[in-house]
Amino acid sequence: MSTVSRRARWIVCSLLVAMIGLVAAGVQSARERSGPGDDAVIAVARDISPAWADSLEEARVARPAQFQAQLLEFRRLRSLAILRERRPTVYQQRIRELQLDYQARELGTQYVAAVAAGRSEQAMELERQLQTLSLQLVDANLRSRASELSELDGLIKELRVELQHDSELRTDKAEEVTRALLTGQAPPPLGGRSFDGRRPTGPGPGDGAGQAPLDNAATRADDAR
Repeated sequence: MSTVSRRARWIVCSLLVAMIGLVAAGVQSARERSGPGDDAVIAVARDISPAWADSLEEARVARPAQFQAQLLEFRRLRSLAILRERRPTVYQQRIRELQLDYQARELGTQYVAAVAAGRSEQAMELERQLQTLSLQLVDANLRSRASELSELDGLIKELRVELQHDSELRTDKAEEVTRALLTGQAPPPLGGRSFDGRRPTGPGPGDGAGQAPLDNAATRADDAR
């Protein structure tokens, strides 16, 4: 994938995860506002690679400072952890892509080592496996991107419906703002945002299920690791 394509996907996914929060601006618990915990992050790592998750678990127990530093480096795992809970279908597509990416890199490393050691038969077998796995990776990437775009399209439609609804009630909304300010109260949220530009903590547009906003789902294996 070219640098431009990667950046385009980053933008698409950033829009996707931001709008999930806008459409589902429900009541959030303190846990949801603070983001996923370490266990949730390690669970994502385990979905990608059990060996990677084991190394994180070991670091959490034996080297807490190093573990926290790793979490900062792999901060997008937290975004995936929220996606795992809130948008499981999109998450599964993304994780499958990351799993195949991880496996392909491992095979590539083994192939290079086999060639360097002169193990030609093993190298030929690894090359065959890598060709098959690479095709699976490309297909998984296409499915994952299609899932993200489909989700984004659905969220845009929901936001358009909300915008139309609020447009029809514009005078009523203005009256509510006026009454609140005249009585020394905080104005009601407008379009999923409070008067100071922040999202409200109370029920908002959507079903009120309380879905937490996401940071980013555009995670590649080399970014998440």
